Amino acid sequence: MYNSTVIKTIEGPEALPGQSFRLIYDHWAKAKHDRALPPISAISPHSLPKNLLGDCSIMSIEDGPKRFFIRLVGTRIAQALGFDITNTWGDDQPNAEEVKSACIQCVEDRRPLYSEISTAWAGNGYMRSKTLMLPYAGSDNSVRRILSYIQFFYPVM
Repeated sequence: MYNSTVIKTIEGPEALPGQSFRLIYDHWAKAKHDRALPPISAISPHSLPKNLLGDCSIMSIEDGPKRFFIRLVGTRIAQALGFDITNTWGDDQPNAEEVKSACIQCVEDRRPLYSEISTAWAGNGYMRSKTLMLPYAGSDNSVRRILSYIQFFYPVM
């Protein structure tokens, strides 16, 4: 079984695995202008590239203890998982430790994060995901939203 996990901070779009990842990254970079992070007001399903919207999710970050509320899940994500996790808590998903760890790192680093992890938490141990997580700041300048772009794949053994 393919067990390799990749979680890394991204400094620029050239480190990403494909054009669609770079489009989402460029959307985020344009929204932040000269700020460290774009404001949550800049995150909108209506402003995202329409052809990529089905592969995006949006999470809210709640403090004390850190929790992640899944506000929106694209249709292709729900289809790949076999169920829709919109309007659920991320930590309520069984065996989602890798996902939660990546979310925490994105919030703490305040930078885009790329990961390749198992989808075993969703009952798909044979499938993996490539995810770009992009942080957005609230009025207090802390990370309050994460926009994720996700592609699922089956590893070559």
